[in-house]
Parts: sequence; C-alpha cells; structure tokens
Amino acid sequence: MKKIIVSFFSLLLTANLAFSGGIVTNTNQSASWTRMMVRDASTSIDAVYYNPAGLTKLSDGFHLSLSNQVLGQTKNVISDFMYLNNAPVDYEGKVSAPLFPGVYAAYKTGKLAFSFGFNPIGGGGSADFAGGLPSIEMPVSTLVPMLASTGVTGYSMNMNFSGTSVYFGVQAGVSYEVNDMISVYAGGRYVMAKNTYKGAMSDIMVTANGTEVEAKPYLEGVAAEATAGATLATSAAGQASFASGELQVAIDNNLGGNTLAELVGAGVITQGEADLVENGYTQLGGDPTDLTVTELQTGFDGFATQYTAMAAQLTGQAAQLNAVAPLMADQEADVEQTGSGFTPIVGVNLSFMEDKLNIGIKYEFKTNLELTNNTTLDVVTGVDGSSMFPDGEVTNADMPAMLSVGAKFQATDALNIHAGFHTYFDGQVGWEDVDLNIEGNSIEYALGLEYDINEKLLVSAGWLGTQPSVTENYQTDLSYSMATNSFGAGGAYKISDMITFQLGAFMTNYQTQTVGKEYDLGGIPVPFNETYEKTAVGVGFGLDFTFGGE
Repeated sequence: MKKIIVSFFSLLLTANLAFSGGIVTNTNQSASWTRMMVRDASTSIDAVYYNPAGLTKLSDGFHLSLSNQVLGQTKNVISDFMYLNNAPVDYEGKVSAPLFPGVYAAYKTGKLAFSFGFNPIGGGGSADFAGGLPSIEMPVSTLVPMLASTGVTGYSMNMNFSGTSVYFGVQAGVSYEVNDMISVYAGGRYVMAKNTYKGAMSDIMVTANGTEVEAKPYLEGVAAEATAGATLATSAAGQASFASGELQVAIDNNLGGNTLAELVGAGVITQGEADLVENGYTQLGGDPTDLTVTELQTGFDGFATQYTAMAAQLTGQAAQLNAVAPLMADQEADVEQTGSGFTPIVGVNLSFMEDKLNIGIKYEFKTNLELTNNTTLDVVTGVDGSSMFPDGEVTNADMPAMLSVGAKFQATDALNIHAGFHTYFDGQVGWEDVDLNIEGNSIEYALGLEYDINEKLLVSAGWLGTQPSVTENYQTDLSYSMATNSFGAGGAYKISDMITFQLGAFMTNYQTQTVGKEYDLGGIPVPFNETYEKTAVGVGFGLDFTFGGE
C-alpha cells in the first residue's frame, strides 16, 4: 500500500469551481451574459472582455459597467467501491460564489478606444465537502479486508475539507478602427491566482471482534504480534537448519537410508538423541514415523525454507502496518497556493450591412502559470513519508489558449440574434499527464435572442452548450468535467440616457457520467464505478454607465 490517503484536493480544484467556459476558464463575465448566454459579438461595454475590438462602436466618451453574480453548484460523486460503508455512497459537495464581480471601463475617442477590465477569469468560489470524498475514505475502508484475519469487520471515520479558488484578471488594451468595417485590438491580462485548502481526517476506528477501537493503536498491536511471530519463525528455521546439519553426519557415513530406530539398534546413536530429532520434527509440524535419515533431512530443509519465508512475510507485514499506523492518526491540511501569469490578447471586429451584421473574433494566448505551496499544515499521504502539499513545491497551472468567434445580426428593428463559438486549446498546456487526460480541444456553442419591447426595456434568452476535451482518465472525484447545457433569460432596463440596469439568471445542467475504475489493493485490482453529477445556477445584476458622447 504505497499511499493510504490520496489527495484531499487537486491542482484542478479551479476546474471544479469554474462556472462556465473551458476546464479552468470562466466566460460568464457580465450580467448581460447571464440573461442570454452569448456576448461574443457585443459592441456594448462588456465587449471589454467578450469582443474588445468592438469597443470602437461605442459612442465617444467614458463607459463603465459594474456587475456581480451570485453563483452556486451542487456536486455529487457516487461510488460503489465494495468496502465502503453502505456502498454505493453519495458524496455531496456545495460550491458557492456570492461575490463574482465584473468591472469594465472604456474611453472612446474618435477611432481609438482604451479599455480596462477586472474579473475572476478562473475559479471564483469556495467548495465544501462536509462528508469528504471517496478518494479519502476508500483507503481507510480497505483496512477491513487487510485486517480481516485479525477479526476486523468494519470501520468509521470523520472527514471534511473545503477549498477556495480565484484567478483574478486585470485586463487593459487599445482598440483601433481601421475603417467602418474593420477594427482591431491588442492588449493583455495579468492573472493573479490563489487557492486555499483546509481539511481534516479524524477519529479513524475499526470494529475488531465486535468492539470499536482506534485504528492506529490497533494496527500497532497487530504489527507487534507480527514481529513476535517473525521472531518465532526465525527461531524455528534456525532449529530446522541445525537438525539438518546434524543429520548430515549420518548421511556422510552412508547411513542416510536407515531410520532412527535402526541407528539406535545398531548403537550408532542413543534413544535420547533419536527422541530429540523426532520431537523437533514433530514441533515443526511433521510426522517422523518410519522416515529415513535422508527423508528427515529433506523435511528439516523444507521446514527451514518454509519458516524463513514466513519470518520474512511477517516482518514485511509488521513493517507495512507500522508504516500505515501513523497515517491513521488525526491529520489536518492548511495550504495556500499562489502564482501569477500574463495573457496576451488580440481581436478583430468586422461590420457589414451598415452594422446590421457584426462579427467579433478574439484570441487569448496561453497563460503560463505556476502555483507555489505555502503550507502551514500538511497531510502525510504515503508510507514513505511523502505529503500532500510540500511547502515550496511548484505546480504547473497553465490556462489554455482560447479562440472565440461571435456574430450579432439585427433581424428587425427590435430583434437581435447572437451566436458564438469558443474553443480551448487544452492539449497545449503544461499540466501533468496531459496526453493521458486531454484529447483535442474543448468547445462551446451558444445562441441568444434580444428583443426591444420599447426604447427603455429589452428582454433576452439564450442557450450555451459545452463539450469538454477530457478523457475518462481525467475524471476523478476531485476534478471532473462533463458536457453541459445552460439556459439563461433576463432583460435590461434603461433607467436614463446614462444608466442601464442589467438582470439575468441561468441554470446549467451537466451530463451525468459513470466511469469504471480499479483500486490497487496490495497488488490485487478491485473494480468499482464512480458516477459524477453536477448542477449550477446563477443570478447576475449590474449597472452600465455612459458619460458624455452622443
């Protein structure tokens, strides 16, 4: 058993906290998005994020958007691992983000637009698994089969963990109108990443011979018994080897074909010497009746080999139990991971049919990002003393490059149709085991409608579908990604020429997935299934301001 406890948390906790977008990237970045699910060809103030080249379509002056989203997820992992208590077991986690801000500002003058943005480009919430996860409980549950021969029939434990993850992005850039049809953008985003992890595993007990006892001292006691058994086995092997050596004298004198009784009758040995050999043979587990000296020696040699192997086995078991025992003690984790990176961004906006058709294109380059552990308390995970989050350890957490293409078509004076496409180049990041976990690119499709009821009020609705790029090998209870369908609706109300109120809500349904897995139980693969489920909801609201201009 190399590791009795696997990771409380994962580098890709960010994936679990990402609400809409790629594996680690959030694209739910404005209140306007929550009401229609697609803004890739926006020419409003939220174009700072979605279509920065389109900012040249703003009126001259200063524009500001302040918004927030209240988000939540429910995550369920169902495991049928055979040794879990009352398997299959449903582990539920709650993810919440009551504060998910979006701040966008742009100053448009002539052909130029200067813009600034601040948003949680990754993560943005906290996850709480009050009942733990199967990857934490499964290793403890295997104490039952491992110690069944000692009378262990059950186990119990307390476990919980929580984590937060937010990757704040600060974006700035310049847009330029080449002509009435073409605008371009160049800029970048500075990403500041921070993850925190807290967890505890305590009160691990085993039920032995009908009595619930602490696992750690019980394992230490069984290890002591194994050590004592190894000592006895070593002694027995030594006695057998000694007896075999004594019999070799008779064999060397060509007496190997005689029994001990014949040798006593011939006066070669005394009855006491014969009794000593026979009693030793019997104590080792054999029957010496009518055996020749050669047969007795062969038997003693076999016992020596048998008890030597038994001693080695018991010694190994004792060492394993002594190594595992400390891992059954109460443990806590208190870790902070931080890092930063830079994302170059370019964009193009194309306008046709007197601006009735607008196309926005944006490419975000890969963000090279590494996270460094600042560990206050760590969880020992392996019998070799290895731990979960060694202080100072650096882990790759690149954010993949992204291409977005969107179109907005004014079908009538009142109706606008929006469409969008995103692809994330997940396979080009530096994550561990990318080739095993990623196949191709994640993609998203979106469609939305806006309808102006009058000059002040519009309503909207939309759909967003995602298809991740992960393999089944990627899917674990700590980090999983499934295909989704999201639906949003809402509206905007123009309070005055300067202020517009935005309001929307959305729901995301994740495709349930069951993955077959194997647990290595001392070299024996134990098959089991894990089923992953998730739902998410969000509400967005905000104010857009226009100062100056036409």
